[in-house]
Amino acid sequence: MLTTSYKKLMLKSLIWKNKDKEPVINEEKQKNIIADLQLNKLMSLMSKEPVIKMTSQIFLSSITSDIENIKYRQCILKDFICREEIMDILESLVVKLDEMNSLHKILKSELRVPKAMLRLKKLELYYSVMKGLEEVFAIEKKSNLSKEFIVIAEEIKTVNEQNRLEQLEKDIREAKNIISKVKSIDVGANLDFKSDVREAIVFSLNDFKYEKSNMIDKVMMNDSDLFSKTSIVTEIDISGSAPLLLVKNELYKEFETLINSDLHIIENIINNYEEIITSEVLKYRDEICLYFGAVRLYKFMMSLNMPVSFPVSCRHGAELESLYSLNMAYERMVCEDKERFKIIKNNIFIGNSEEVMLITGPNNGGKTVLLESLAVAQLLFQNGIMIPASNGKMSVYSKVYSHFPKDEDISISAGRLGEEANRISRILKRSDKNTLVLFNEPYITTSPTEGLDILVLTLMKFKQVGTMVYLVTHYLDILDSIDSRINIASYVLEYSNGVKTYKALNEEPMAYCHALDIARKYGIDAEGILKLIENRKEEAEEK
Repeated sequence: MLTTSYKKLMLKSLIWKNKDKEPVINEEKQKNIIADLQLNKLMSLMSKEPVIKMTSQIFLSSITSDIENIKYRQCILKDFICREEIMDILESLVVKLDEMNSLHKILKSELRVPKAMLRLKKLELYYSVMKGLEEVFAIEKKSNLSKEFIVIAEEIKTVNEQNRLEQLEKDIREAKNIISKVKSIDVGANLDFKSDVREAIVFSLNDFKYEKSNMIDKVMMNDSDLFSKTSIVTEIDISGSAPLLLVKNELYKEFETLINSDLHIIENIINNYEEIITSEVLKYRDEICLYFGAVRLYKFMMSLNMPVSFPVSCRHGAELESLYSLNMAYERMVCEDKERFKIIKNNIFIGNSEEVMLITGPNNGGKTVLLESLAVAQLLFQNGIMIPASNGKMSVYSKVYSHFPKDEDISISAGRLGEEANRISRILKRSDKNTLVLFNEPYITTSPTEGLDILVLTLMKFKQVGTMVYLVTHYLDILDSIDSRINIASYVLEYSNGVKTYKALNEEPMAYCHALDIARKYGIDAEGILKLIENRKEEAEEK
């Protein structure tokens, strides 16, 4: 057994090149982004494991604005994508790290036996995780890996050598061998007046296991002497009710007394490695979750035969080629009617001086889908993950806010309008020149004239603080009403010969009526109206 003291080593983060640039999570913003952009669909594409889905969701709704961190993640993700054989290892590491994290939180028992067993299990998980990381970051002689990947690989190797991982494995085995010598115990149980087990006494420790079948066979053979004394043969589950839990504690105490000398050896082994069991390795759980989910997402996009790319940063605006919706791709995957969900590619250009991207078009023509596509691409980019587009240049924002009123909230009332204005006001107070705000049809709860006036004033306020706004609106006259000092990139979802193409055209809003589209949205069409009139006519004649 080794008795060397170890120096704590800080493991290099897989996602933060500049740790001081880590973002602060805004829970309100996070909740809105997740709901508005339907990130649950994206999470389902990234993994089925709850811990991976939840962690990826937290990352995507909490972007990093440091371009060096973004590039750092892009490099490591590309290396992971090129090494497909490590996916199973990454998934197993997430499970082990999650279990290790759980042990880290519950290691509070005062009883020596369970505490020693939990600490030994944590050591075993640590060994398994570090060996797995070494395998994931193994550097082959002919591998064309990034310098970021190589630095992490060499650091993990150094940590494992410093902590003599092979010796750790031998010591864990020694400790497990000591405890595994005990195969069974002889216990006497005392009952209360209800015949519930209240306390137990350990009579002996045995190096053999009892075979239940031997006792059962004797009973089934109708051994008269045995049967007269034993009416029921059963197995006590000590992990069950509260009284049995007390028995379990009593057993531990007795057990501890009987194996005291061996328990000292086990505790010495564990204490020898206490310095290397820090929270440092636990941080890799969330970081590996992000990469695992990103690789899964990459594979999904490739299976669609659709473009994938890693964007580069630009000073302002965005330039995206063949952008498409991952949410729509998810719906197409899970829906039997594949033609119902068309995956359309669009080219988007927002220039250096443009402050508002305006999106108009027919109802159900793809406006919200386009806004979601742009927003999801932004979140993926600012997490160092490839985007659903063939090529991309995107600016980096420190904050992204969304405001998507829900259909069920729509009511023509001053209360609803006031609530919406209050929420937008809160977003405005938190916004600055490094903020992106996503508006999906704001102020539809009031009259067109009043709604348009409030929207123009809102855009002027965001103009004053320098915030970039992506706006979906049904107010087609907005270009005539808005201040000429606001530079707008206007996109219209095409409506050609009565057919929605879902293609975004870089042109000014068209002056057509959306009344029929809006009526259909709420289940009202010409055929339905005629049928309603006919029914009312028949009812009147019957009277």
